[in-house]
Amino acid sequence: MIDVLEFFNKNLFNRLDYPYFIKSSLLRKISWRIFNIFSFKKKELNSREFLNSFLPSRFRSSAVERKILNILYKKFDYILSENKFYEEGKYVLFDFPIFPPPEKNLLNSWLIFFIEFFQIIIQDQYWAQKFLKEDSVVIDAGANIGLFSILAARIISKGEVFAFEPASRTFKILQDNTIYYKNIKTFQLALGEKQDIKELLYYEQLGLSAINDSMVPRLSENITGNEKVKIETIDNFVHNSNCKKVDFIKIDTEGYEKNIIKGAVNTIKQFKPVISVSAYHCPGDKKDIVKLLNQIDNSYQHKLLKRLEHVLVFYPRK
Repeated sequence: MIDVLEFFNKNLFNRLDYPYFIKSSLLRKISWRIFNIFSFKKKELNSREFLNSFLPSRFRSSAVERKILNILYKKFDYILSENKFYEEGKYVLFDFPIFPPPEKNLLNSWLIFFIEFFQIIIQDQYWAQKFLKEDSVVIDAGANIGLFSILAARIISKGEVFAFEPASRTFKILQDNTIYYKNIKTFQLALGEKQDIKELLYYEQLGLSAINDSMVPRLSENITGNEKVKIETIDNFVHNSNCKKVDFIKIDTEGYEKNIIKGAVNTIKQFKPVISVSAYHCPGDKKDIVKLLNQIDNSYQHKLLKRLEHVLVFYPRK
């Protein structure tokens, strides 16, 4: 049985020859340069590609970026294979069984898992450890396989986590990953602006599913499946569940973030929870989400966390 936290710390974390999982942004930039130099020396990049890799991202060739990512992909596979990660078949996180996302192969599944694990737990990208208290009540919108819910549940020993995930194949993993946490309640629902039934689309891109009208640019040829999902609002859920308080709302829903906030107006006004929301899925998110929250309640201040993903954290002024 493999402890994924121990494996990550020993084999993936802060490796200069594998830049993705480096916590310091400065060291990560340096590591990318080192990685590209080694790739060039091993003739995985030609001279033109190597020089292009040093340009600012807006000038960099997309073909070169794809090639570098493919090199990283193979390196990740090598690290896991070399350490016999695939052979074990049983994995734990914080002493409980853990399962990766349901992808087309184990490499994809574990790559997505460790990327999310690094962002959510190691980097604490939603600032859970900063704001959660032992009796906090948390709403996890877009719970995915449950890593944020697990992190929150470990902090709030006397509180509750309400985890929402609409995708059937992902929800099953969410249930399996959180079954041992008695303070996590899971719901196969999407959250939005109003009660409705919507189409959820699955995409070829790693780990991606999104409500059909989420405003995120999509390519129809990349759609790999779909299903109808029920949409509930946070306000209705809080009212119907007789919640006495809501302390923290985390939202990461592939472009549906603003819709969810619009369905939580009463909850925000009444309880003034901390709201930690992804702000990179749609053009203008960083301005539009701030404007929307200010219209609902102008007593909030906010901080933009620029890590691997950009997250806006709103919290009431003291």
